[in-house]
Amino acid sequence: MISEKLKLLQIYALCLDILALVFSYTLSLGLMYGFHKSIVHTSQFKFILLFIPVYIAAYFFSDLYEYRTRITFYKTLENVCVANGTAVFLVAVLSFFFRYGDGISRIVFALMLFINIILTLVIRLLSLAAVNHLYESKIAVKAVILTIGNSKKNIPDKIKESTKVGYEIITVIEKKPDKGSSEDITAIVDEVSHMIKGGTLDEVILVTDVKYFQMAEDIVRRFEEIGTIVHLYIDVHIEGTLKKVNQYGDLVMLSVYKSKLSAFQLFQKRVLDIVGGLMGLILMFCISVVIAPLIVLESGFPILFSQIRVGENGRRFRCYKFRSMCIDAEARKNDLADQNEIKGNMFKITNDPRVTRIGKFIRKTSIDEFPQFFNVLVGDMSLVGTRPPTVDEVSAYDPHHMRRISMKPGITGEWQVNGRSAITDFEEVVRLDLQYIDNWSLWLDIKIILKTLLVIFQKTGAR
Repeated sequence: MISEKLKLLQIYALCLDILALVFSYTLSLGLMYGFHKSIVHTSQFKFILLFIPVYIAAYFFSDLYEYRTRITFYKTLENVCVANGTAVFLVAVLSFFFRYGDGISRIVFALMLFINIILTLVIRLLSLAAVNHLYESKIAVKAVILTIGNSKKNIPDKIKESTKVGYEIITVIEKKPDKGSSEDITAIVDEVSHMIKGGTLDEVILVTDVKYFQMAEDIVRRFEEIGTIVHLYIDVHIEGTLKKVNQYGDLVMLSVYKSKLSAFQLFQKRVLDIVGGLMGLILMFCISVVIAPLIVLESGFPILFSQIRVGENGRRFRCYKFRSMCIDAEARKNDLADQNEIKGNMFKITNDPRVTRIGKFIRKTSIDEFPQFFNVLVGDMSLVGTRPPTVDEVSAYDPHHMRRISMKPGITGEWQVNGRSAITDFEEVVRLDLQYIDNWSLWLDIKIILKTLLVIFQKTGAR
């Protein structure tokens, strides 16, 4: 009953969003060019066919059609703004490559963004009001929380706070059976069955721990026999991590992880990488016209230096740079090991004797990193991320260091914009990397990119 009404609400919201997009676009064109021009008879009408699918996809990825959990006004506002901003950016990129919307002023894009954010927010508020009405109505699903064993006291409270929309928790029943015998199971099921006979219960939320799993399994089977839906939570006592249930065929698994980007966040990051990678490669080819001959004149070929680095979750890839050192730099590295200024699994020397004259310049200006835009474009790296470690460095990692390679490495990152060569402790590098991984957002990537440009122009941090 609840699920059908929520699906119907999603369809209504989707239709209203499409109407809002058409209205926002039409109004923006009218304000810019005059309302006497009919949109149907202009070449700009076909532009609608491009931006409507992009907007709706952005809305879906931003969970704007998710009504099964309670969402605050501020979270809704954030989702609406992020979705609209992402959609406008994607539309601008696609229109540039496919020559859609030629002749449309950028002011139209700005007006449309502003108007549509307001309309989308109004639609979401109306939807939230409808959801709240559904939650408070008599058709809400009535559920009981049944705890078996020594589950933590705060679990029922957490379930009440984050329960699905349309649920009403009637009561919490706590049981601590000594043996988990068939008599105990029958007594528990009979108590809940009595509530069902009274017409006051639809579903059961069963909370238990590993010790009582077998008993919980028997209880679930008994509830299946009488046709009652059971939601099973097993308290596995894993603190400080994110958990998600995934189904692989007939297998149901609990996935546990420290931090993970959502599909939409990965999509945002990848779009930024592709756009930035293309722009960076164009700039690299322009710069290489000057830099390549200088490298060859001073120390011969090759122009590029490549090395196997460790990427996301241990994947190996070949990382490229403009060569800034002498040709036998790697062979001489062991001879300089006692001069390493970094405490831990990194290698850095202030006045490295292997660096050439042109190498000092391209390192100071970070021009040596430009070939890595190719790595970004093919997906081995990201514009922003952790520093890509070498295979030897990773082989010496302690267990807690490994999480820094749980994300794609980047051309720049927190370490590069927060001291870089001034940081001499690898543990501080790890702390900054994990801080970035745990707090990732598109805006954080943009801020780090802007900070990187500032560091380059100020010529600070690099050596």
